[in-house]
Amino acid sequence: MNKILKIGLIIIGALAALFVTACIILVLTVDPNDYKPQIAEVVKEQTGRELKFEGDISFNFFPWLGLEVGPMALGNASGFSPSEMVRIKRAEASIRIMPLLSGEVAVGTVVLDGLTLNLAKNKQGVTNWDDLAKGGESSTGKAETATGSETSGKSSQPKSLSVQGVEITNANIVYDDMQAGAKTSINDLSLSIGEVGDKIRFPFELKFHLKLDNPEVDTRPVLTGFAMFDQEAGSIEVDDMKFSLLNLELSGLFFAKSKNDDTSFSAEIKLAQASVRELMKQMGMTPPETSDPKVLENLTADLKVNGSDTEATLETLTVKLDQTLITAEGAVKNFKKPAITINVNVDDIDA
Repeated sequence: MNKILKIGLIIIGALAALFVTACIILVLTVDPNDYKPQIAEVVKEQTGRELKFEGDISFNFFPWLGLEVGPMALGNASGFSPSEMVRIKRAEASIRIMPLLSGEVAVGTVVLDGLTLNLAKNKQGVTNWDDLAKGGESSTGKAETATGSETSGKSSQPKSLSVQGVEITNANIVYDDMQAGAKTSINDLSLSIGEVGDKIRFPFELKFHLKLDNPEVDTRPVLTGFAMFDQEAGSIEVDDMKFSLLNLELSGLFFAKSKNDDTSFSAEIKLAQASVRELMKQMGMTPPETSDPKVLENLTADLKVNGSDTEATLETLTVKLDQTLITAEGAVKNFKKPAITINVNVDDIDA
């Protein structure tokens, strides 16, 4: 038995050495910049878009095999402006080499800096990503046809998957809906996610500057919290979640589980005391005139829901506006043919 084990270890060691050697040869002998014209040509053939590399592509090596891309841009669809749909300043991703030999995937920190994304819908309802989406559906369909039932029932999932972190900085997204005559812009977006792995509680933070035309809104939302994945249970749990928007402050938690085609979820959301008058002002609306100037100043809410992929239940909804208390409960059965029930109680209304 010891001899067999020794032979097995020698074979594994030899394969590991061969894999590392191949990676070294790849990094030392292949310059990815030599292939930029070919990559751009393939993108042009497949999408009709111009792909421009304005910076270098470089490899990182051992213990992480990584790729870093400098400034690059993807052209816009015909008939849309500006000329570029996507632009980035820098992108970086890497993967740890040795864990791959045991079927584990360990991804390094994923970095995306200076993303500019211009999305648009013209007056005919056509978007500047329709051509890309149709191309993706076509290639997916071909792949499924080619593989047929050979891939069904087979799992390509790794034994474990971990990501050291995600850092998205200086992102700007614009959506121009010419059909509706409205424009939405998200500027200075940053997303930070801590180390993600099985049963590891990690922090996340999302911040951006949001501008809307209709209604006229200018605000800086912030979303923070902690999350944890359980690969064996097929679940995700989000806790200590806090979200601020305009003058609203929400907190809560969320849980979802999906295994063997069964999906379930639950959530609890709490709205801290807020002024309805101030909210209306920040949304460009004029608060109504009232004989009592102190009304519409104290709004709080609590919400508890749970459900599955076929139904949802509103366990409790409690809303308090000034001296008025509103409570509700209800359910939606069978999303395909919804049967809705709801009970609402209002204890008092100050007219």
